[in-house]
Amino acid sequence: MNFRFLPQVCDPRGKMAHHGRHGSLKADYFMNQHPRTKFAATFLIIAIMTVSLISEAQVQAKLQAAIFVKLLNYDASLVKDSHSQLKFHIIVDSKTSSGQTALKTEFAVISQQKVANKNIVVVVTPLDTLESAASGDAAHVFYLPDGSSRTTLSTVLTHATQHKIPVLGGNAELAQSGAAVGISIAGGKPLIIINLKQSKAMGMNLSSQLLKLAKVI
Repeated sequence: MNFRFLPQVCDPRGKMAHHGRHGSLKADYFMNQHPRTKFAATFLIIAIMTVSLISEAQVQAKLQAAIFVKLLNYDASLVKDSHSQLKFHIIVDSKTSSGQTALKTEFAVISQQKVANKNIVVVVTPLDTLESAASGDAAHVFYLPDGSSRTTLSTVLTHATQHKIPVLGGNAELAQSGAAVGISIAGGKPLIIINLKQSKAMGMNLSSQLLKLAKVI
């Protein structure tokens, strides 16, 4: 997304301060303004940061990770789960393995955060180690990146349904093809896509409050 116009801010002397490539607005300036001005400035900064994480085609991984953490807290079955750890598996295959380092770096923002009082551990899991990786004393979630092959999707969905493990997708198409949740873009903002039938088949029990905020298919 390209922005042709940059915001202008008046200083107390009536001069215009331009916020652009060659200039910045100092934090102490905003701190001395009216509360409404500070609120507007904070909202603008958040909006710019959010837009920077959205491309024309896909919500970037760092923002996806933050959305998934919020979403999983609305899963009643995960809340009831007694494990103290949640393993967040980034499933990679031959088509997506080249991007695994970048993905793990992006998803590292949620490491050591909590979902339903469980510590999140982000791991990269090659498809051929899926069976052994998703065992042990922990709750599990699978994440399929954009670009995952149809074979990978089929293998992961079979395993996830059998073992009641939620599958989250990096785009809307993955949700439409069988993942429990995917993320798309609508009106320049992230849109959560929930495949309700699949989410239930994978053991999820998503709250009605979340379903009202998402697109349910």
